[in-house]
Amino acid sequence: MQALTLIMPVYGREEYTHRNMRYFSGTDFILHVIDGSPLEIKKSDLEIYDENIHYHYIPKSINERLMYALNLVKTQYVSLISNDDIFLKNGLHACVNELDKDMELVSCGGCAMRFNYNNGKINAFVTFPEMINSNLADEDPIVRMYNHFDNYAPSHVYSVTRTDVWKRACYDLLKKENNISEGVFEQLYEISVVFFGKTKVLKRLVWCRSAEVESVFYAERYNTEIYGRMKACWYDKNYSEQKNNFLDMLAINFADSQEEYTFNEVRNGIIEALNCYADKSVPSTSSSLLKKNIPFLYKIIDSILYRLINKYQSIPGGDLVEGLESLKAKGVYVDSKEMNEFSNTINDFHKNKLKKTTRA
Repeated sequence: MQALTLIMPVYGREEYTHRNMRYFSGTDFILHVIDGSPLEIKKSDLEIYDENIHYHYIPKSINERLMYALNLVKTQYVSLISNDDIFLKNGLHACVNELDKDMELVSCGGCAMRFNYNNGKINAFVTFPEMINSNLADEDPIVRMYNHFDNYAPSHVYSVTRTDVWKRACYDLLKKENNISEGVFEQLYEISVVFFGKTKVLKRLVWCRSAEVESVFYAERYNTEIYGRMKACWYDKNYSEQKNNFLDMLAINFADSQEEYTFNEVRNGIIEALNCYADKSVPSTSSSLLKKNIPFLYKIIDSILYRLINKYQSIPGGDLVEGLESLKAKGVYVDSKEMNEFSNTINDFHKNKLKKTTRA
């Protein structure tokens, strides 16, 4: 019986979408691809995949696509994935097994590695080291929220999560009238999951995070009313109304899920946790003034800088072997068989220069 559903929202980058569909085709995972691209992939290009791969063409916003995905998940567990990243199959199974063993856990993920492909080889290094040994096991949900954001890493948004918790965490965030942008969805989802229960990150490599292409965040972010990430808008008075709205929304949802804390106590706990997160990187005065007074110019400069950094960035460390050794030195288990499959997948993808599939 299939226990895990993978939800992969995509926008463009169809060759990477096909890479993941090939990677998971014929496995015991259910993969739903939710495509919001201007044109859909031709049905004839999808016929090669096994019946566990499902393609949905929904040319709407990311939030509308995820809301659609809520009704697709029928398994006990679910995980969101990105189409350019690689999530190791045995690692996903290990997360499922951990959740099966420990009913107090609502979410379980693994450690992460960042990789790129340059000059015919895979470069890799440890990313999000905060996730190593992450174990939010305190009985107090307010304490779990604060501890998570005091040493923050996005350890839950791509983790394996109990489906009922995932749906409850997502539903209010995705409702169109709440206008929650992708830029703050991550943090609001993260704080929701840790409030609803204990979470854990296994000391094994699961998430291979790609630096091969630019994030699709920049392709869709400007269509939202709340522009920018949580750190950029938390102290911006222009977003006070929206911020108070999502704080109230979260506090109502959290307070209804337990009896220990009142609405006000929960709301104050959320503010304290997010203050801790935002205080670690407050935008510069000049950046804030530019964003406030000439927002269109701020968006253009911000986008150009991001694209230049992404294009010319170099991955620190060395090749894949050196990157994996760095993980092992930190006590992280690496499945050698899976890494062989990962290496073959990435090398074949780039060396064969896979042709982009034709959109309908």
